Amino acid sequence: MKLFTKFTFLDKPYFLLSLIILLGLFLRCFNLSQPYWGDEILSLQIVKHYHANLAGMIQYLRMVEVHPPLYYFLLFAWTHLFGFTEAAVRSLSLIFGLAMLPLSYVLGKELWHNTRAALLSALIVAVLPIQIIFSQEARPYIIFSFFGLLCFYWIWLYCHQGDVRRLIYFSLAALIGLYLHYSFVFILAPLFLWWIIMIIKQKNFSEFRRVLAVISILFLAFYWWLSDLFYKIVLGEYELFGLLRSSNDLRLSSIFESSLNQLIWTTKLLQILPIEIFATILAKCLIFFSILKLASYKDDKKKMTAFFSLLFLAAISFSLFLFFPQSQNYISIYEKHIIWLSVLLSLLIAGVASNLQIKQSAVLISFVLISFIPFNAKILMSRYTFDKDRAHKNIAEQINESYRIGDIVIDNFSYDRSNLNYYLNSHISAYGFYPPQLLDWRLDSYVSRETIGFLENEAQSRIFPFSAAEREQKLKYIIDQSGAKRIWLAYADYQDYGLKSWLDNNGWRHALYSIDRFSPLDLYVKK
Repeated sequence: MKLFTKFTFLDKPYFLLSLIILLGLFLRCFNLSQPYWGDEILSLQIVKHYHANLAGMIQYLRMVEVHPPLYYFLLFAWTHLFGFTEAAVRSLSLIFGLAMLPLSYVLGKELWHNTRAALLSALIVAVLPIQIIFSQEARPYIIFSFFGLLCFYWIWLYCHQGDVRRLIYFSLAALIGLYLHYSFVFILAPLFLWWIIMIIKQKNFSEFRRVLAVISILFLAFYWWLSDLFYKIVLGEYELFGLLRSSNDLRLSSIFESSLNQLIWTTKLLQILPIEIFATILAKCLIFFSILKLASYKDDKKKMTAFFSLLFLAAISFSLFLFFPQSQNYISIYEKHIIWLSVLLSLLIAGVASNLQIKQSAVLISFVLISFIPFNAKILMSRYTFDKDRAHKNIAEQINESYRIGDIVIDNFSYDRSNLNYYLNSHISAYGFYPPQLLDWRLDSYVSRETIGFLENEAQSRIFPFSAAEREQKLKYIIDQSGAKRIWLAYADYQDYGLKSWLDNNGWRHALYSIDRFSPLDLYVKK
């Protein structure tokens, strides 16, 4: 025992926090070099195409993408410094993903006034599957979530300690978040509502002037981009290809439970092992009974304020999310728009655990962390398995190796054309099939080999059935214009537009068959 008493730093909070950050770094670095998936490539292709033309990139974003520009500015600068390799580009998200850990520590200590809660908050966030996934993805979700939590920190301090400078910091972080992604509204709106409730609770009604002042500042600062947001919304009311934008107001009946699971036990699989289900159920039960235990501290106003503030922010944020298109079940992890909730839930679990007896706290946290193991194992092993969302590199390499003069590449869907081109050799360019009315993509506004055009981009939200005559017209146009001898057909099974059957019936022989999601690539040879 005397030997260990010399190492007093072992029980120091900042030393333990450093170990937690090292653990988080290891988990987040493991898959930085895996192939890009579609949404990552869409962002990168824009930056790559306009790498010497920042003004042109802004114009493209305004007219075609209409996403807020800040993440593209960051990528623009980052890729100039470090290049376009997977690890280099994703390291930008990695930095903010790691920054979540000390921020969770600071928030945990501020909310619960407890160093143990602060360390547990950082530990849970370090190993939380959804945090690991989006800390290694070249998209802005982890970055704007970081600034959202900064907003929470500054407005919490302001409401409990005062000092108008904290409102300035809050406003700056909020403005950065808004310019990173529109989904920042799922963070900002609940925070404003929480602030208003705190004002009413404290009966300090003169504070409403500062609420209005902050809202006005944010409005004026975002006004430069506001017209572009309205332009994209209004554009949906106009017909293109004879149709309005497709809309889907349906949600999964189990959206609350499934989203809660995804925010804590994230997976891209529809089915998981019985042991994984058992582990999550056991962890949920322990969390629930621990929360009931916290109710015995109802006379502790500080703890109750933290507890109900976290619940309130989570409930309002998710309720807003439910009524926006982002909550449609359009990808496997659509909860990425509200991943800041995963940190709020971590703060809640850590706060509850810190108010238990040491043994009870150890049991709760141990079971929660153990329940993450199978999900994190799949994340760590994903570099050795095949992910259909990351198929672009695999099929592009097959085409690059076997490409001959006279070959063409037809991509089944519009945005995959530019995604596939990212990994194709520079002398090979994929044709986009959808929408069939767009015969010559080169005439599409703002289109290039790397970027999708205005009409291609709009076609993604105007998906509709088309006639056999339109299909035949598009395929004949591509084949006649190119003089194709062999056709590489990518992703034909993902959305069956009948391309294979048309080729089979019009003088083409099926020479290479796709293997479903493992290799969504077919080769047709002229008979």
